[in-house]
Amino acid sequence: MHYKINQEWLYLTIDDLFIDHSIEDFFQAFYQSKKTIHLYKQNKDYLLNNSFVPSTTLLKKGDILALHCFKQDIPFIKTKMDLEIVYEDDFLIIVNKPNYMNVHPDSPSQVNTLVNGLAYYLQYQMVSLRYIHRLDYETTGLVIFTKCSLVQPLLDHELAIKEIHRYYKAYIEGKIPDTTVHQKIGKDRHNAKKMRVSSTGKEATTHFKTLQYKNNISEIECILDTGRTHQIRVHLAYLKHPIIGDPLYNPKRSKTNLALHAYKVTFKHPISQEMLTITCQSPYEYLLK
Repeated sequence: MHYKINQEWLYLTIDDLFIDHSIEDFFQAFYQSKKTIHLYKQNKDYLLNNSFVPSTTLLKKGDILALHCFKQDIPFIKTKMDLEIVYEDDFLIIVNKPNYMNVHPDSPSQVNTLVNGLAYYLQYQMVSLRYIHRLDYETTGLVIFTKCSLVQPLLDHELAIKEIHRYYKAYIEGKIPDTTVHQKIGKDRHNAKKMRVSSTGKEATTHFKTLQYKNNISEIECILDTGRTHQIRVHLAYLKHPIIGDPLYNPKRSKTNLALHAYKVTFKHPISQEMLTITCQSPYEYLLK
């Protein structure tokens, strides 16, 4: 859909995707909650061709649907930091997270997380900042955030049904065959910080493919069908090839940080419907040299 933004309002030109669908259908297609739809109606926060109309009104091609969905809603303490913005538009921002940083605070007073840095970066924009997924504290790589309240529930749904595809690179000593690991993961009873393969754990599936092998180091592409805590780390340790520099699952000490990097995401843009493929370089490629 074509769009324009004027202060807090988003103006969408209705295309073939929503012809003969109601405004209510439009909201449901973006997975807006019943409460949110009620507030749109109650506050008259949508207009069709500059007029407030019933939500049962059918949309026609070329109609202009205006939505009051850009608001300053960044409930995090602002922290100035250097951020590597890999992709940004009016609706999304994708950041390369450094290692040893949390994606979001555990309490309102916490600072120095990725969202605190984005709160500073976006402080003069009308945005509703929310993360779509997370990475472990030690893991580097791409994290998707939304800047608009309209698109967040849709992307949450796309993540849940695995329409947002995330790809990782892990670095191990030695070789493993291309394989898929189906092993349940649960908490380690002996170490509260660790997870382990467990018959009583939750289902977990990871696909592994070797991308490069040099100097007894393998660069492994990892694709997750599930999103369990430490999943890639646990499954590679289960294969007897723990990730280089993993402080929890690799007993061999290394000067390298945890060599696990979320290097690629692919998904459909919630407004343009364009398929996006966003990548960023792994900081651990030097291990292959």
